Amino acid sequence: MHTAVMIMAKVPQAGEVKTRLCPPLSPQEAMLLYHAFLRDKIAQVQSLEAASPTIAYTPADGRSTLASTPGKAPWHTRQFFLERT
Repeated sequence: MHTAVMIMAKVPQAGEVKTRLCPPLSPQEAMLLYHAFLRDKIAQVQSLEAASPTIAYTPADGRSTLASTPGKAPWHTRQFFLERT
């Protein structure tokens, strides 16, 4: 049996992530905090020996940003879309 563990993520962008922390944080500080949380989650998932790590992300043009997030290969990425209502 093959097991995949998927992380659902927004690409770290100032003003788009952890916005409820602003204030007291600036949008840039909130983005850096979110990026740290994402790196920690990636490391946690990569430590699982019997799972294939996958990141599902939004927005569509965020693949290169996520590719530069530290972590061991291979990572599978899947794009997903959030609709704002």
